[in-house]
Amino acid sequence: MTDINYDAIGIVVMHLGGSQYQVKFDDGAELVATYQSEGEVPDGAGVGLLAVDGGWTMQVLKG
Repeated sequence: MTDINYDAIGIVVMHLGGSQYQVKFDDGAELVATYQSEGEVPDGAGVGLLAVDGGWTMQVLKG
């Protein structure tokens, strides 16, 4: 298994619809990220963020 070097770590604030989620950082900054896997991510879930051309993608962090 390969460890991923995320560009940032955050917490899901809310599902915005489709594959878009509002994510908040510890310092209070927020952004919109895309989840590219199946299913929905619950509010409060920890996510790793990767910067991509034109935005951010996210992956749920495993506990």
